[in-house]
Amino acid sequence: MISGRWRSLTRVYALPTCVSEPNPLVTPIITGLSHILLAVGCAATQSDIMAQLSPTFEKKILSAVTLAGRLNQMIGEVVSGDFEVFVVRPGDTFHGGMMEDIDDSAADVPGTPGGTPQTVLCTSELGLTKRIQLGTGERETTTVIKAKVVPESFLLDTRN
Repeated sequence: MISGRWRSLTRVYALPTCVSEPNPLVTPIITGLSHILLAVGCAATQSDIMAQLSPTFEKKILSAVTLAGRLNQMIGEVVSGDFEVFVVRPGDTFHGGMMEDIDDSAADVPGTPGGTPQTVLCTSELGLTKRIQLGTGERETTTVIKAKVVPESFLLDTRN
């Protein structure tokens, strides 16, 4: 579960996207890497290490910093709710609002031809829900990604 506390801490400590060139975070990161190399016994001087690291890793570090900034921005966009990964337990009844049958050619039917509800054999792919705190104090849960399940009827299907 991605909680509000985790999101708020990430927003505080993740670095904002920097649009200036050169990025002001690249030099401190290269300096930190040179300190690590010196600490593990590298025989070169810090300035020599930095001179070799800069042209080799500057673009990669800039890419990582940019991605961290984008992550920070995306996390800020989802602060309105908590996301939770879910799995369907074997023996649960098939529910089309939260589950999909793994057999894409089969219709999303909540029951077998006899009219009895389908039972889930196992989950093949995880699902994702979003919970939002409503003004009334209640929580609303929305399925963002349905879990893919294998119904017990799959074992009886002659097409497989």
